[in-house]
Amino acid sequence: MATALDTLCSQAYTGSEDKTVVGLYLQRGIIVCTLTFLPISALWWNMGSILLRLGSDPALVALVDVYIKWRILGVPPMIVFECLKKYLQAQGIVKAPSYIMILVTPIGIILNHYLVINPSTSIGFIGAPIAFVAATWLSMFICILYIMFIDGKQAWGGFSAKALTGWWPIVKLGLGGMLMTSIEWWAFGSMALVVSSFGTVQLAAHSVLVSLDNLCYMPHLGVSISASIRVGNHLGARLPNRAKLAANCSYFLGFCSATMTSILLGGFARFWANTFSNDPEVISLIVSLMPLVVIYQVFDSCSSVSGGILRGEGRQSLGAYILLIGFYVVAVPLGIYLSVATPLKLWGVWIGFVLGLVLCCSLYLYYFINTDWDAEVENTIKRLEDE
Repeated sequence: MATALDTLCSQAYTGSEDKTVVGLYLQRGIIVCTLTFLPISALWWNMGSILLRLGSDPALVALVDVYIKWRILGVPPMIVFECLKKYLQAQGIVKAPSYIMILVTPIGIILNHYLVINPSTSIGFIGAPIAFVAATWLSMFICILYIMFIDGKQAWGGFSAKALTGWWPIVKLGLGGMLMTSIEWWAFGSMALVVSSFGTVQLAAHSVLVSLDNLCYMPHLGVSISASIRVGNHLGARLPNRAKLAANCSYFLGFCSATMTSILLGGFARFWANTFSNDPEVISLIVSLMPLVVIYQVFDSCSSVSGGILRGEGRQSLGAYILLIGFYVVAVPLGIYLSVATPLKLWGVWIGFVLGLVLCCSLYLYYFINTDWDAEVENTIKRLEDE
């Protein structure tokens, strides 16, 4: 849901004479995200009884129940921190959130060590979620202090009663952004169930390949974030040609990051396989499938950058429809068919994913080429005038 702020904050920062509109969007984003989490928290709180009714092992359920209830306490600061990141990024302050994470991550590791591993200080299993909760609250407080005393408060106009209204733009854009973020995750999750029926070797190889793809996705995500910020800033400033140039530059940077990750993956396939496994069968399967994963992450770069551009424009719903078609009309059905009805198994799964993502990128590029940037500026102006 917080992806709505990629659009609203970046456009408002350059498009509105009153910069504190960005702070108003921040407040609305936090409220909407918090309200969205309320039913999820209720589900988490009752997860223990739900799992027991589904026939799960009672001993395991007891651990899950305790863990997930503690995790609930860490979500509110996560919501605030995520929204604050968008607020800062819209102002061109992109390094601060990264520095905060660099600072807090080792603190979280240290807390895990003392609360879970160290015999003299360990409080057992419960130490892991407590360490997580402590780290998330610390991230939020550091970010707030950064804004108060270093940079970013110029777009904060104080708490406003207006934040209690005008939620629909956040909800509308946020739902599209949520689907853009979740559709691919859900597809991989559903296909993991299919792969698990092929045996431990296939499942182990698939898990490694998914982990490597997630690792390679990080540079693409960085380009995607910058694309949403710069495109949104230029549209807010009524500069359609600059917005188009920023989008083109983003695609070029995405191509560069895809080239880099392709070399690292394809050129060192056996190294990665040996890093994650010592089973010869798993290693052999990983190496044989690596070319498909390389192809996938190249198109994943294009998809990620395209998603960032659409968020900058405020067209999250278009991105959601494209991903829905690519993954649930092509990737998942084709992957299931090729993996179950033919001897391809894991090969079939990844062939389905690649072809689905190729379709997504084709549709993304079609809409990008046909984008009316002047019309996008008009949409931005209308969105800001509604305030």
